[in-house]
Amino acid sequence: MNKEKYIKIILFILFANSICLNANCIVPNILLKTVQITENETSNPYLIRTNEDVNTFYNIVNRFTYKKQEEKNVIDCLNKENCTYITNSLIENNITNIDLGLHQINYKSYKYPAYTYFDKVQSSINACSIIEDKIKMNKNKWSWEVLASYHSITPHLNRKYKEKLIKNYIKLISQIQN
Repeated sequence: MNKEKYIKIILFILFANSICLNANCIVPNILLKTVQITENETSNPYLIRTNEDVNTFYNIVNRFTYKKQEEKNVIDCLNKENCTYITNSLIENNITNIDLGLHQINYKSYKYPAYTYFDKVQSSINACSIIEDKIKMNKNKWSWEVLASYHSITPHLNRKYKEKLIKNYIKLISQIQN
């Protein structure tokens, strides 16, 4: 049996039998965690990533306290309150192509109240809602491609992200089994 088929079987079992983050979420926790570590390997809930001009981004965030990160387009906004202030300031200045919080949810694509991106539970609920919508758009069928559409529907980006998801899923499964 090939690796992808084996993973599909495991996922089907988990999907059918999983206990989810909340009773209303159809997405198993293992898949939410897979998306989360693919988006945000450090699991830091206080990250803001700009997908726009870095100089314009820093002109705004420099008014606040934050911690620089290795990646030039990412900051650690340190706490939920500060993150909310920074996010609202970015939005007020028309910088909306930003990935926010634990699941690096893109504000331009998915608008939620700013504080929810930086709350671990609420961020997971938001991510679940996004994935559920993707599954519904796919006639209630899920696949790795559907899960990867959380990041992008552009074919080559979706394929690349799908590979990362599978790799991280295998890591998580092996941690559970050990």
